[in-house]
Amino acid sequence: MTEISGLLVPGLRRIFRRFQKNATSKLPEAKVVAGNRHRKPRIRYSLIWKTALKEGIVDSLIEFHGFERSVVISLLLIVVDQLGSASKKVITREEWEKKLNDVKIMKDDMNKLVMNYLVTEGYVEAAERFKMESGTEPHVDLATITERMAVKKALQCGNIEDAIEKVNDLNPEILDTNPQLFFLLQQQKLIEMIRNGKTEEALEFAQEELAPRGEENQSFLEELEKTVALLAFENASDCPVGGLLDISQRLKTANEVNAAILTSQSHEKDPKLPSLLKMLIWAQNQLDEKAVYPHINNLSTAMLEDPAI
Repeated sequence: MTEISGLLVPGLRRIFRRFQKNATSKLPEAKVVAGNRHRKPRIRYSLIWKTALKEGIVDSLIEFHGFERSVVISLLLIVVDQLGSASKKVITREEWEKKLNDVKIMKDDMNKLVMNYLVTEGYVEAAERFKMESGTEPHVDLATITERMAVKKALQCGNIEDAIEKVNDLNPEILDTNPQLFFLLQQQKLIEMIRNGKTEEALEFAQEELAPRGEENQSFLEELEKTVALLAFENASDCPVGGLLDISQRLKTANEVNAAILTSQSHEKDPKLPSLLKMLIWAQNQLDEKAVYPHINNLSTAMLEDPAI
C-alpha cells in the first residue's frame, strides 16, 4: 500500500493533517502504522486515495481552496467510512442527515461560491444584485465582465475581427503571449470565410496568414490542412471535418478565449460550483457500491430522497 504522503502534492499534505485526528476514529479501514518513539503514528488511506487517483479526484482537490477543499475532503471521509463494510449498510435518513450536518459551512463561504459562479459565467446584472443583497464582493471589476461577455458574444456570432479588437482593447498581452490562442482565432476567421463562400479570400488568407505559422508548428499545420479541406466539398456534410462549420466550433473558440481573459485577470477560468457538484455525484456513486442511503437525485433542489429497499 502507498502512504498518503506519497500520493498527495506537498501543498495538500498540510490540509490533510488537520483531518487525521478525526479520520482515525471515523475510518474503520484506515490502518495506523506505528512509528518510533520520536514520531507519531502514520495513517495509510490506500482505499480512498487509490480510488481518488483513479477517478482524478486528487487533481480536482488541487483546484479547491479553503472551505471548498474542506467540503470535498469531508465527502471523501464519509465515502471511506461506508466503503469499509463488507456488505451493503443501510443508513436511515436520520443517520444520514446527522452526517451531513456534521459538515459545517459558513454562509459567507456559500455566498463566495455563488459569486464565483456568477462572475466566471459572466452574469453581470445578477452579480451586481447579489453583491447588494449579500454584501459579497466579487474581487473583480464588474465592468470587465461586460467587456469579456462582449468578446464572447462576438465570437459566438462569427465576428472574429471584432472579437480580436475587443480582446486587444482589454489586454493586448493576451494574444501576444498566447500564439496557440491567436492561431485558434485566425483559424475561426478562415472557417467563417469558407462558411460565407469567400473561397478566393479564404485561400489567400490561409496562404498569407496561417501557412507561415504552420511551418513553425506541426499542430498548427494539421489544423490548417483540416480547415482548408472544407473547400474541397460543396456540401459540408460530406466532408470528414465538416464539424468545423458547426456552431459548436464557435462556442469552443469563445470558451477558449473567455478562459484566457479570466486567467489574465488572475481569476479561475472555470467556476467552482460545477466541480463540487461533480464531486458530489462521484461520492454518491462510490457509496452506492457499499451502502443504501438517502440520495440527492435532483441537484437543482438538493432534496434527499429515501432509497428503495
